[in-house]
Amino acid sequence: MKKETVELKEYETSQVLPHKLLTDDDRLFLKELTRYKDKHRFYFEELKRGFQIRAQSWVGVIELSNLRIQITPKFDRGFSRLVEMLCFLDDIPHHNWRDTSGELDKSDFVELLARMFLQELKKVIQSGIVKEYVTLEDNLNQMRGRPDFLINMRMNYATPTRMYCHFDELITDIPENQVLRTALEVLQRLPIQSSTKKRVRRLLGEFEDFCESYLELGWPHFQYNRLNAHYETSHDLAYYIIHQTFLKDMYKARDQTYFSLLMDMNDLFERFSAKLLQTYLPKPTYRVKPDKSFSHAIRSGEDCYRSIKPDIIVQNRSDQTNLVLDVKYKNYGPNRINNDDIYQLSFYAHSFHRDTSKPCSVHLIYPKYADEQAPEENLSLLPGTPHALHLHTKPLSIETTLDLIKSKRTQDLTNLATSLISGH
Repeated sequence: MKKETVELKEYETSQVLPHKLLTDDDRLFLKELTRYKDKHRFYFEELKRGFQIRAQSWVGVIELSNLRIQITPKFDRGFSRLVEMLCFLDDIPHHNWRDTSGELDKSDFVELLARMFLQELKKVIQSGIVKEYVTLEDNLNQMRGRPDFLINMRMNYATPTRMYCHFDELITDIPENQVLRTALEVLQRLPIQSSTKKRVRRLLGEFEDFCESYLELGWPHFQYNRLNAHYETSHDLAYYIIHQTFLKDMYKARDQTYFSLLMDMNDLFERFSAKLLQTYLPKPTYRVKPDKSFSHAIRSGEDCYRSIKPDIIVQNRSDQTNLVLDVKYKNYGPNRINNDDIYQLSFYAHSFHRDTSKPCSVHLIYPKYADEQAPEENLSLLPGTPHALHLHTKPLSIETTLDLIKSKRTQDLTNLATSLISGH
């Protein structure tokens, strides 16, 4: 049976859908999926006449037994732009963006992500599978490595033909390879094109010979060097696939799966803004410190009472001044800034303001969409008082920025990055 598809944009609410589209398992799955830590991915509301899905900032695909829900980003070209954002964040060369997204429908997010991961995995295999020496011990017929005489006397007193040894062995069953195998196992269960699924199965067969699946709850910490640097991008994509995917078996007899693949645009836009500044601001002049905690702002006596974590701090190396930039993935073009955000930004600005001879200011970066006007604004907070503050709003077009990156217009990108930290 062909599934019904509901397409929403961020923060949109679906029409009332009939109850018959959901099974009991679907309802349980949606209720488990709605919350992530202390946030709502989306809202699932059951009404007398049916049910509704109210999207938030999480975008992607939710696959149910009889229904597919697609929540697309607000910027143009939907999921293909989202894949381009991931490419920029993970330093995937721009020609790979075209290879991955040029021939596919803009809404086929799972297929886009799968193809991009397979491209990187092919490069990993061509460059060489990483191996690592591990120390093993065993009771062997021939001596290998270093004999352990104490254990050997205890175990082999009556069998002098054996020797208990400690030895080093080069293996491929290590986390670097295990996470790639696990990502392939996840992709194998997703609704991707048959040709793509064949590539997944072939590569999975190869990795089954190399290693086991990665079964730990936390993501491993990798130290990259000249031997494993070619793994870094594939690990980033594997992280997206594994940690952004929620899978659950449904009808095992029919070998079907329902799942979600959702990404938080709040997090991606913050990282996107920080990466833009880190990459294109003149490095001799500026130092960008994203998402760093500070303990000096709220204290109880000599002790830190609570840390604060501004989204981005830009330090001017010439005069050692700090500019606070806060990134809000909110539609502040046609709308006024929330009071809560103003209070937060004011506190951040005063916390890092050291040069009282200069006005205190803070910058707010928010997304600008193609069909909306988003002029820069300069808000004066508490004017005429010792606590006066200038709040500069800085709209950032994701589409325009990505086009500049793909066109390698470095000077335009430097100008754009500089404009985000300059006053009016």
